[in-house]
Amino acid sequence: MSDDERPVSEDDVQALVDGRLTAQRRAFVEAYVDAHPDLRAHVDADISIAAQLRARLDAGLEAPIPARLRIANIRARRRGRQLANLRRLAASLALVVAGAGIGWAGNSWMQARRPVLANSFAAAFAAYRTFVPEKLHPVEVRAEAGSRLVTWLSNRVGRPLLVPDLSGEGFTLMGGRLLPAGQGEPAAMLMYVDDLGHRLTLYTRASSTRHSFGLHFQQQGSVAAYFWANRHLDYVVAASVNRPLLQSVAEDVNRQFNARL
Repeated sequence: MSDDERPVSEDDVQALVDGRLTAQRRAFVEAYVDAHPDLRAHVDADISIAAQLRARLDAGLEAPIPARLRIANIRARRRGRQLANLRRLAASLALVVAGAGIGWAGNSWMQARRPVLANSFAAAFAAYRTFVPEKLHPVEVRAEAGSRLVTWLSNRVGRPLLVPDLSGEGFTLMGGRLLPAGQGEPAAMLMYVDDLGHRLTLYTRASSTRHSFGLHFQQQGSVAAYFWANRHLDYVVAASVNRPLLQSVAEDVNRQFNARL
């Protein structure tokens, strides 16, 4: 058996959605997915979500690069300046970049983060559809584990996490699990349930930047989601509930994480 014909794993399916497979491996995985109609439907939905998200994030990124940020002009300004002046310039530019979301600098960050956000969003949707219908093992570690759950997930994700209290929105914690996020990176998923049996997931993934990205809404069939980035974490909350309630949950999660920092 060649390497391209090894058994198909969950990582292979996610790589198919992300377009990261070689031509031969892609043909093998596609054949496997085609042979499983339910999986085919999920993969097609994930690809559609990623495409829609990328299209949304493309908006506003066509503006030309300001002259002051062109490489040639930056190099010209640097020539002839002393090291102290260069350091002051770097500090000033760092302050400008820290104000992500303002003008072209915010758009530049969006362009750089777009693939990661799209992958996080698609992965969160896939995890929701996979584990929310699960009856026996919807979570890996039950809520009864208490502080051990958040400690375990924080250590694996590499960032300090918390278990948001969503009782104000009517949701109680069921537990959580660790998920693969691609390229060897882990993600954390917490699952909640309300009195009517509606399940809600909070997907959290570490990011390499410290910028923030405001709440954005997306819906796929009956499943709605809000996604955003805040400092070093990407977040996605998903559930089959009405949009105002889901927005309230997302804002509450964001407030609780901000209060922790």
